[in-house]
Formats: sequence, C-alpha cells, structure tokens
Amino acid sequence: MQAQSLQLRSPAKINLFLNILERRADGFHNLETLMTPLVLTDTLTVEERASGFFIECDAPDVPADDRNLVVKAAKKLAETFGVNKGAHIRLQKEIPAGGGMGGGSGNAAAALRALNQLWHLNAPLEKLSAIAAHIGSDVPFFLHDSPALCKGRGEIVEPVRLGVELGVLLVNPGFGIPTQWAYDALAAQREESRKVKEVKMVEGKNTLDDFLRALRSHDSAAIQRGLVNSLESPCLKKHPLLALLKDALVRHSALGAMMSGSGSTMFGLTRNETDAAVLMERMTAEFGSTLWMRATKTVDAR
Repeated sequence: MQAQSLQLRSPAKINLFLNILERRADGFHNLETLMTPLVLTDTLTVEERASGFFIECDAPDVPADDRNLVVKAAKKLAETFGVNKGAHIRLQKEIPAGGGMGGGSGNAAAALRALNQLWHLNAPLEKLSAIAAHIGSDVPFFLHDSPALCKGRGEIVEPVRLGVELGVLLVNPGFGIPTQWAYDALAAQREESRKVKEVKMVEGKNTLDDFLRALRSHDSAAIQRGLVNSLESPCLKKHPLLALLKDALVRHSALGAMMSGSGSTMFGLTRNETDAAVLMERMTAEFGSTLWMRATKTVDAR
C-alpha cells in the first residue's frame, strides 16, 4: 500500500507592532502584537510512516533532528491523540532561520495541519491551537490564514482584516539574534530606564484602528508612528548595521521600516509589491549584494 503524503506551504510573517508587557508567573512575557503572513513561504512535504519521525531539510543551519519544532509538533500531536504512527517530513526553506520571520513556528503549524489530515484526527482548531501553544509562542498564529492580533504569550489569536495588500521588502543581514538575548537586553534596558524615570510598557502611540487606517491610506508618518517593536532598541544598539538598514529603507521611500520579532530581519513597507522590488534595487545599489533581500507582499484575511 502506497504511503499517503501531503504538501503544504508555510508562510513567513512580520510583526507590524510588538509590545512586550510584564513577565508572567510561568517565566514568559505577556505581549500584544499584530502579525501578518507574507507570500514568502517554505514548503513541507509530509509522508505518513508506520513509526518514527524523520526530517530532511535543504538548509544546513536548520537542525534536522528532535530540536526542530516540526518534530516537536509531530510528537506532541501523536502523544495527545495516542497515535502509533510516524512521519517523514521534507522541508524546503526559503525563510532564513533565526530572522524573526517565524519560519520554524510556521513549519510546526504546517506539520500539525498536515498530520491532522493524514492521520484522520479531525481535531478542531481549538485543540490544535492548544498543542501549538506548547511548541512555541508564534505557532498558534500560523494555524490561521490571516493577519491577527495576538495576546497573552501569543496563544490568544484574534484574526484581523488589514483591508489592504502591502508590498514588503525583507532585508536580512546574515546573522541571527537569539530571542532570549533580546528579551534579557530589553529587561536590562528597562531597568536602567527605571533608575531615571517611569518606563511605559506599552510603547505604541496608535490604537489598532488608527494603525489600520494609516496602512489603508498609505499614511507614511502615521505608519512609522505605529511601527513599534519593544525588542528593536536593544538589538539596534548591539548591531549598528540594523539601524543603518532601517534608516536606508525609509530614505529610499519605504512607508515605514522596523525589525520583525526579535530580529534580525528588517522590513520596509511599500504601497505594493512592485514598489518593494524598486526599493530592493535601491538598497542593493547602496549595500551591494551581500545582504539577503526579498520583495514580497502581505496576505490579508480571505
């Protein structure tokens, strides 16, 4: 009998804003973030096996063992439903690892969806989301084909309609920033600020509705005010190249620019994908071809 297989695409994401709030009793932080999926995707081919979990990946910097979130997700799903089967997963990467674009989290969510179908579990979204939350804070978001406002530690997902399709230029400097380092650096920065003045945990000046209106009207000044990432400041301080990239993106006519997640990918928003391609030409002319760049676009709710 021929083994059943399924191929799914796993999108990248960017954080349009990211407010890191107070530390929770479980050691994580509460947060509030608006994320949107992008057209840029990885591809997972999942094949049912009688036993064992095996993963192949074409990117040498991505672990092809139990450290991979895909394997963790598959094992957690099998454990939860008492499944005595395995899977062979082939992962083709387009999204740089450790760049703040959720590549690994999206891969894990795609694995949950694929195996839910291959194993005929018929698990509802709520059950898959509970499993996803055990794997990583961004994984529940990727179970939705939509921009979303995510709260808690990321497990509370409220789909949002942007009402506009924006171009995005992604610029990755070729190094990653460990998420734990970014959070620790933010904590140190806030502690230093407390010695001088009261520090506000919520740093954005726009409400969600304000920000959505700015995106839909391509209001550059309002977009840049709304693009707030609590983790950006300490990361740009440690890596001055990121600050140069952000400045250059805006200088070369991006509607707004910011670091995604805990970095190190910087992104510039444009009116459409064509403008993103033009922006890439300008950035390449200034920085050369040593940086990883992709012109893509956002994906809105269907």
